[in-house]
Amino acid sequence: QLSLLARTLAERGHTVQVLTFYPGGVVSDELTRSGISPQCLNKNGRWDVFGFAWRLVKALRAQRSDAVYSFLTTSNILTGLLRPFITPPSTGYTKVVWGIRATNLALSHYTMLDRVSERLEVWLSGQADAIVCNAKQGLDDAAGRGMARAKLVHIPNAVDTERFAPNAEKRAAARKAWGIGEDECVIGMAARVDPMKGHDIFLGAFHRLRAQHPHVRAVLAGRGTQD
Repeated sequence: QLSLLARTLAERGHTVQVLTFYPGGVVSDELTRSGISPQCLNKNGRWDVFGFAWRLVKALRAQRSDAVYSFLTTSNILTGLLRPFITPPSTGYTKVVWGIRATNLALSHYTMLDRVSERLEVWLSGQADAIVCNAKQGLDDAAGRGMARAKLVHIPNAVDTERFAPNAEKRAAARKAWGIGEDECVIGMAARVDPMKGHDIFLGAFHRLRAQHPHVRAVLAGRGTQD
């Protein structure tokens, strides 16, 4: 979603700069192929806090952007904490927009740091000018956790319909490689193995469905599914 948004904004004439915490990764590769060179802040692990924060502030102030759009809890917390330092006084006001892309997390499955981060994100949400949720349930959850509903907006994930288009040849090849017959229905789930993704819910529902419809098959794709 980040790379698609950046590429589309650039195609429409906007100047786009993407800042990444760590070098490499799928997002950086996709951006580079699209002609956008991401700037890496070279974060040296979880506890590289003050040096990283200083590099982030310098990068944001150098951009003099109309808007800064952060994705997910850690980035949202950083832009919230650093909000007073992001815009040089002489250059005007920079909008800060947050992206919320997780809903109703079962925090008992995560660490104390994750639970503290969730509360800190709510506490700092007043620093954001707008908060974008990619699901209506996410918006309701954010409001229920204490974020100002007036700042919350629902914008569904975009889909690149040129890239993700039906391809009968590839479909047939994949089904053959996986040993799936033409009379079988396939349900897929694409996500890394993580409690927030709900693989247990998916597999439970699939088990009940398959008991009534034996011709249904499931395919899981994502980091950890090979195990």
